[in-house]
Amino acid sequence: MRIKEIGAEWVSIVSVYYQEYVGSSRIYTDPERTPTADVLRVIIDDAQKQGTLVEVIPEIRHKLGYTGKRERSRVLRIGCQIK
Repeated sequence: MRIKEIGAEWVSIVSVYYQEYVGSSRIYTDPERTPTADVLRVIIDDAQKQGTLVEVIPEIRHKLGYTGKRERSRVLRIGCQIK
């Protein structure tokens, strides 16, 4: 990554998780779309070595949930800083 070369002080990493629909209590990963914890750690470590602050955003999407325009508004994002 060339984060510092473009003048960035922060980097946000979005990790996507899924649930079947809004009322589901089970949240799971999609092996084709969700990075493993080890992959996230490599990305975070690389960004921090370059002196940037890191924000990890776990995002929960609904596999079956809504259709049309409302679907994108139902994404849940929770940000947290990694120091």
